[in-house]
Amino acid sequence: MIRLITVFFLFVFVADISGQDRFADVILDAFYSGANPEFNDFYGNNGTTDGCKLSIVSPRVCLGDSDSIVSLPMDSYLTIGFTDNLIFDAPGQDDLFVEEIGGGQEFGELYVSPNGIDFTYLDILNGAQVNSFDLADYPYDDYIKAVKIVGTDFGGCTPGLDISRVYGIEGANCPCSAALIPFQEDVCEQDSLLDLSVFVTDSLAGEWAGPGVSNNVLQLLGIAEAIDIFFVINVDHPICPRDSISYPIQLADCDCNGVIGGNSVIDECGVCLDPIDPEYNLSCMDCAGIPNGSSVIDSCGLCLESTNPAYNMSCRDCFGEINGPGVVDLCGDCRYLSDPEINSACPERLSYYLPNVVSFNQENLSFSILANDESIAVVKAFEIYDRWGNLVYSIYDQSLREIDRWWDGRYKDKGVVTGVYSYRLCMTIPELGDEQSYGTFTVIN
Repeated sequence: MIRLITVFFLFVFVADISGQDRFADVILDAFYSGANPEFNDFYGNNGTTDGCKLSIVSPRVCLGDSDSIVSLPMDSYLTIGFTDNLIFDAPGQDDLFVEEIGGGQEFGELYVSPNGIDFTYLDILNGAQVNSFDLADYPYDDYIKAVKIVGTDFGGCTPGLDISRVYGIEGANCPCSAALIPFQEDVCEQDSLLDLSVFVTDSLAGEWAGPGVSNNVLQLLGIAEAIDIFFVINVDHPICPRDSISYPIQLADCDCNGVIGGNSVIDECGVCLDPIDPEYNLSCMDCAGIPNGSSVIDSCGLCLESTNPAYNMSCRDCFGEINGPGVVDLCGDCRYLSDPEINSACPERLSYYLPNVVSFNQENLSFSILANDESIAVVKAFEIYDRWGNLVYSIYDQSLREIDRWWDGRYKDKGVVTGVYSYRLCMTIPELGDEQSYGTFTVIN
């Protein structure tokens, strides 16, 4: 039985330090309510829309390290995303920062999302200050991939909530472009090596460790009991968490199909099947029932090896034609049944006769049916009676050429007297039918 390894994986994001940036870098969605009567669009500093319109590809121009702003009057909103990093709860520090630089007390609502689709209300944004948020202070316990800011008034010198920056500080927004794939994987012992790197998407921002693990490859052979392997997160980043996830691996029995507790084995034909499968040991059988044998069904319907002298010969007629119409007649000649000469070329093989006088005065004399040595007749019944009706001799169902015991002139171990005796004879000539005759003969002593 083959040993099987079961590997259980959880869904965990891990880090990749390449391209890290603390600022949001994509606009996901936006809405301008028109609540500020002086403008019909989002506007930037100095009451203009230059450089900070929604059509910009990246919000870093306005919401990154710059002097520009995006103003959100009542019910207007802007949704921005972090694509090369994530904001998460960094221990002992604030995680998310939103800077508002308007001159008055302007307010907005802050929503956060782990996927850019489902948003959770986090807190109120206050105008004219840097708003910082420690995720540990909120019931929200997921990472942040997107932020939605909704304006709630249009007061102030430049009416609306004036947003200039949205970011997470280093250590709270480590890039997370790699993630472990959630699944349960069964591995049989014949797979001697398991490549663990295939279970991480994108770049591998961590390293596998544990018994039998080297260079992110698990050596399966030699594992004899339950073990744990680990994925160590962000092993090369000095600031992001050095976390690790444990995955238990338990050996189990599996059959040749990799089924836990299965019964399939390799049969004599080299196929992995359950012994109760109708095809077990049969998929390679020849017609003689021999595994990997060479016998086949010939043209005559017989199962033979092609080297057998009888191969394709058993159904040939006397002319050599397969399933041909030729037959050997009673005279031993190969003819068609329509041939007028059939059975007529050998009258001597079909004739017979009985003597009408016999004497038993000398030894080894007997009364017998006389015929050619090549006769093909069969004696169905040959009976001899004395004049009082006693059966003194009989023989049944024997080929005429094979009868070796004829009547020796005795009855009850005594020689019979001179006189007239009668007989009944029934002969059969193959394919010609039965012929029955009665007669008498005289015994002279």
